[in-house]
Amino acid sequence: MIRPYLIVLLCSLLWTANLVAQETRAPLLKFDFTVMATDRLRYVAYVQLKPEARAKPRPTAADFDIIPLRVNSQGRSSLYHYEGPPPLRFVTTRGKGEALAVDRVVASMTGPASTERTLVILVPAEEGAFGLLAIDDGKSAFPAGHARLLNLSGLPVSGTLDDYRFELPPAPRASAPRRLGGSVRVGVAYQRQSRPVAVFDQSLSVSENERLLLVFLAPFRDGADLRTRVVRDQVRVPLPETP
Repeated sequence: MIRPYLIVLLCSLLWTANLVAQETRAPLLKFDFTVMATDRLRYVAYVQLKPEARAKPRPTAADFDIIPLRVNSQGRSSLYHYEGPPPLRFVTTRGKGEALAVDRVVASMTGPASTERTLVILVPAEEGAFGLLAIDDGKSAFPAGHARLLNLSGLPVSGTLDDYRFELPPAPRASAPRRLGGSVRVGVAYQRQSRPVAVFDQSLSVSENERLLLVFLAPFRDGADLRTRVVRDQVRVPLPETP
């Protein structure tokens, strides 16, 4: 039997070898992003090449900063910034403070979904890996006063936003933004054993600077209902310039 500490050591060595093999002459990425997860996650971070190491043809693991993420399963995280060579790597970590170290790479992305802001959604998968979905979350693509629908349940989902009827396929894809008034009536249903089951029916208020992301998630277990999350955030509107 392989001892646990040997597995951890092997993962660290593989991660270091991967970074050493990376060429840094590729165009640098530079973008802002927030993170959300479908389930609670701990000990997750991303790695970023230190500015003083960008000229190195083959950086080592010591040339990378490990930046812990505060990932929320109920909404967007705080804003993070990445500036460095592709890809952006998400990792699990062990230790704390100066002893913080990479355990394994769990997901990566080669570029942002937006030049303004990207929403990165992490989906825990089998064997410790994460699925990753990157969405254009900039205010041009998703303005204030609008709603978007995101189906991550793996099931067909249908429903209404006031008089607008929608049907979402199982594929994980965000819908186009839809303009809302001061409030919206939301109804959501899905098929269980060939029968429609209503899982959400509420009126939601929406301010003019607010936007809604409705996320549909798979049931926790067989026989349970599809889950619906209402993710709100404020979009800052620039103040008019003083003459």
